[in-house]
Amino acid sequence: MKQIIKNICTLFLCGTLIITAKKTCAQEVSVSLQVFYDQLSPYGQWVDYPEYGYIWVPSIEEDFSPYATAGHWILTDYGWTWVSDYSWGWAAFHYGRWHYDLYYGWLWIPDIQWAPAWVAWRSSPGYYGWAPLGPGINASVNYGNYDIPPERWVFVRNVDIVRPDVHHYYVNRTENVTIIKNTTVINNVRVDKSRNVTYVAGPDKDEVQKVTGKPIKPVGIEESNKPEQRVNNDKLVIYKPQVKKADNNGNKPVPPKVVALKDVKKRAPQQENPNAPALNNNQNTNPSNNNSKANQQRDTSAQNINPSNKNNNKPDQQQEAKPIPKPQNMRDTSNAKKPQQKPKPKTVPQKPANKPQQ
Repeated sequence: MKQIIKNICTLFLCGTLIITAKKTCAQEVSVSLQVFYDQLSPYGQWVDYPEYGYIWVPSIEEDFSPYATAGHWILTDYGWTWVSDYSWGWAAFHYGRWHYDLYYGWLWIPDIQWAPAWVAWRSSPGYYGWAPLGPGINASVNYGNYDIPPERWVFVRNVDIVRPDVHHYYVNRTENVTIIKNTTVINNVRVDKSRNVTYVAGPDKDEVQKVTGKPIKPVGIEESNKPEQRVNNDKLVIYKPQVKKADNNGNKPVPPKVVALKDVKKRAPQQENPNAPALNNNQNTNPSNNNSKANQQRDTSAQNINPSNKNNNKPDQQQEAKPIPKPQNMRDTSNAKKPQQKPKPKTVPQKPANKPQQ
């Protein structure tokens, strides 16, 4: 009898330990938005943005473009996944959305849903292209009706999509309007039932194999228990916790430090560099047109340039394609003409003045 009671107590104790362990594990894997506020603080500034609340301003190069700079695509079990070279890439390219501000550049808005990449995709017989999705946009939206400015798109030859150095093969963005006219939206929608998330997985694997002439085996994803993202042999090791907006006590997370928006340094555009990838040339055209308030309001409030509308694209493309040097050249040209015109009247009186002397 004593032995039976002892066994029952032992089983009860083991059951209690198992339940406690499960609760502990659940607490470890369940995180709030605080994980983004804390982990990304060393790499940028958190500001209270009028439209979107707490938003992250990364401390990066001025010609940075999300899902284009410092990274490449790999095919995983979830679809085409962006592997970033930035240490914070596990967060900003798989959660949340990117918003472009003409004064501050690209800003990241955190959110709780994970995807291999929050981008829209396009394809044609010769190209694949992608563009960051704006705030509040997901796969439930018809991308054909979602207006993304042409300069936001990145295109490559379809055979180059698998390259680890894909950034060397970006098509010059001055060709985007023409390419977009001949491409169609990729609606390869996937549903992650475990997290109730819907996203676009990108180009079809069989199609990519056909155009590249190489077999493509999807890479498995191994979840890490710490913030990181790296490719290890045939696996992508990445931190992808389930995120909640509030903590376990219902408290709303806040960044450890919030900088006033007026104190954030302006991300001024750089001069065009003919030796840089074509992406940089076009990234600089967006903020250079600071004289038009209407254009600033149009770009920051909503991405409302319809790539399929010929009449809308051409004027906007011309306005945003004016880099800073052009108005300077116009002033130089006008100043250069003035000294050329002044000598003309002076030469006229010299001729009759010389004749009496002869």
